[in-house]
Amino acid sequence: MKCCTKCKIEKPLTEFYKHKGKKSGLMSECKSCKDVKNREWREENPDKVKEIVKKWQEKNPDKCKEYFSKWKEENPEKLKEYQDEYQKKYNKENREKRREIERRYALKKRIKNQNAWVYLKDYPLL
Repeated sequence: MKCCTKCKIEKPLTEFYKHKGKKSGLMSECKSCKDVKNREWREENPDKVKEIVKKWQEKNPDKCKEYFSKWKEENPEKLKEYQDEYQKKYNKENREKRREIERRYALKKRIKNQNAWVYLKDYPLL
């Protein structure tokens, strides 16, 4: 049994994270107190968290790819939701670009349906 320095509750040793630098080999705060402290830090420092995550992803591309592939398989609804939100945001921010793409697509479709490929040379944007 060990007493947490934060909540002052005596807990079993399994309730403390390991720490090689400590004499006992365990941290002085219990896991639940440490988790709360870490969560608060992440909320207060989102830029630092992003930077740390980005560095880890660059160092571990294989693990990252494996994790995201597994996540995509397990969460198809969330993935679809995310893709829909991203598409809406992109379309809103690039309205003119989307209109031009749609205009070209419609023109191309119209020409194809008329079997008039001869006129394509007049439309270099296709």
